[in-house]
This record gives sequence, C-alpha cells and structure tokens, in this order.
Amino acid sequence: GEAPIAHDAKRDAFLHQQGFHVLRFSNEIVVTDIASVVDTVLSEVLS
Repeated sequence: GEAPIAHDAKRDAFLHQQGFHVLRFSNEIVVTDIASVVDTVLSEVLS
C-alpha cells in the first residue's frame, strides 16, 4: 500500500484544490492541550 505520509500529501492536495485549508495536530497535542487546538481552529476559521 501507499505510505501514510504520501497518502496524506495526496489527500491534502485534493482538499486544497477543493478550497479547503488542512490543519494538522498531533494526537499528543489534542490530548494534552485541546484549548490550543481549539484556539488555532477558531483563528483559522475567523481569518
């Protein structure tokens, strides 16, 4: 199968072509600092 990083890159390129902006967060940061994740998402949505 396709390596995960290559698969992610292809998916990100497709989403970008569709007008989406992809944000990536590690599992660790989502679990340990969800407030920062939410702040980042809100900042991107409101910009």
